[in-house]
Amino acid sequence: MINLRCIFFYFHWRLPWKEHKYYMKLLTYQADIISLPDELRYLRWDYYPFKSLSSSFNPKNLVALELPYGSIEQLWNEVHQDLVHLQEINLFSCKILKKIPNLLGAVNLETLDCEKCETLVELPSLARLTSLKTLRLRGCRSLKKFPEIPNNFDELDLSETGIKKVPDFIERLDRLQRLTLTNSMVEDVSSNISKLKSLSFLNLIGCPILEFPTLDVRLPSLRFKSLKYMHMARCESLKLLSELPPYLLDLNLQDCISLEKVSFADQNLYQFDYLDADDTYFYAFTMLFCNCFKLNQESINNIEANAMFKIGYLAKKWAARYDWQYDPDGAIGLICYFPGNKISANMFKCQSMNSSLSFKIAPNGGSGSRFLVFAICLVADPSHCLALYLGGCICEYQLTTAGGGNGGGGCENFR
Repeated sequence: MINLRCIFFYFHWRLPWKEHKYYMKLLTYQADIISLPDELRYLRWDYYPFKSLSSSFNPKNLVALELPYGSIEQLWNEVHQDLVHLQEINLFSCKILKKIPNLLGAVNLETLDCEKCETLVELPSLARLTSLKTLRLRGCRSLKKFPEIPNNFDELDLSETGIKKVPDFIERLDRLQRLTLTNSMVEDVSSNISKLKSLSFLNLIGCPILEFPTLDVRLPSLRFKSLKYMHMARCESLKLLSELPPYLLDLNLQDCISLEKVSFADQNLYQFDYLDADDTYFYAFTMLFCNCFKLNQESINNIEANAMFKIGYLAKKWAARYDWQYDPDGAIGLICYFPGNKISANMFKCQSMNSSLSFKIAPNGGSGSRFLVFAICLVADPSHCLALYLGGCICEYQLTTAGGGNGGGGCENFR
């Protein structure tokens, strides 16, 4: 079988687990290891039962190597550098894999899947593999070093890894749009992360991070130029967040129980045109500070001010776009939850302890426009709300003319 090009042992995902184990035993009873021909192009072997590939095997012609759920500890010796044809390596859930060999010769490698390789402790440098498009490392709990990857990456998921630091060289990834580190061990994030001009999504949910880096207010053009979504819920050791971009669409800090200080950068230092793009749609501005009971009063004031700033921005956009064909149910809103038991008189002058409120409206709303915008703030208990982003209130309103006549009314959903 010296000219064999393809080996394919595939177990359907619907096959009962007991049968998987039976086939694995059947294979291991036959030999300690199996010789592979050097002409092999494609190797797919689910639950590969051996600790390594044959020492006599030269992967010089290999295009795809797939060994998901295998018992492999290492692939091949470091001497094999002629990997020019290799395009895919799939080692998904190889639980005892400890190391990936040098891949400098794999210049055409496009996919490296090491997801759930729980004992993998190190990766070779991948920075020169410019063809690499997909890198899966989620669940590599023993991996403690941030991988060196090509600068052309646009998405990186390092969730549930042992990585403790986002290093300074992160700034080289100038095309990176999404960085996910959910439930990883990150404690320290380099301030260079703010220089990622393409980064729009940052997820550090559940990380033991103590402090997000303070950003240089003198260089606004270098700070999170494109960041829209920042998720840091359940970062229970986090105490400080300063100079946050003021135009974040989604800021999630739920259950940051140690958080004490929050501030936002000057909005005049940023350009914001998300709603001006025809192809851009989002449900609502979201700011979630639920269970952040250690926030000081200055931080609460900063959150309120940023929320009111966004409300004002939305009001201007609505007024500029409004016509009778405009669907108010599709209008973009704002959801903001933060701890407190009172409503700021500086932000909301018309207040009531009851479930209704009456007030006079100046001619043309006092703004010269016939378009009226109401911002409503409530003190409420959201603990019984199934999903905070669905939170809202139904508001009935009745307009009365200056002469006492009926000016119209209705019922609206406010968020």
